[in-house]
Amino acid sequence: MKKRLRIFVRRAYWIVLSLDFKARMLYIHTSMYIRSRVKIVLDRAWLHKDEFHPSLDLDVRAMMTMNDSQREEYQQDLMLRRNLAHDPDMYLKMYHETPKGHMSKRFKNAVERYLIEQRLVT
Repeated sequence: MKKRLRIFVRRAYWIVLSLDFKARMLYIHTSMYIRSRVKIVLDRAWLHKDEFHPSLDLDVRAMMTMNDSQREEYQQDLMLRRNLAHDPDMYLKMYHETPKGHMSKRFKNAVERYLIEQRLVT
C-alpha cells in the first residue's frame, strides 16, 4: 500500500511539474510575442535619418514569433527603411518618377511618412 501511494505521489508530482513548465513556457512565449509586436509597430511608426539607429537593427526575438510570410515581410520592410535612411534622395526620385498605380503600398507609405517627417522637422 505504501509503495503504491509513493508511486502515485511521484507521478502526481511530475505531472504538476510538467504542467507548471508548460504554463511558464506559454507565458514566456506570449509575453515575447506581445513585446515584439509592440516594438515592430513603434519602429515602423517613424523613419530615421540615421541609418545606424537601433530601430533599424534586425530583431531576432521578434522573428522567433513570426511565421515565414511575416518574417519575409518584416525583412523587406526593414530593408526599405534602412535604404531610405541611407539614401533618401534616390527613393524620393523613384517616388516622384514612378506612376502611383505601379508603386507598392509599403514603398509608398514609407516614402510618404519620410516626407511628412521632413516637413515637420525642417
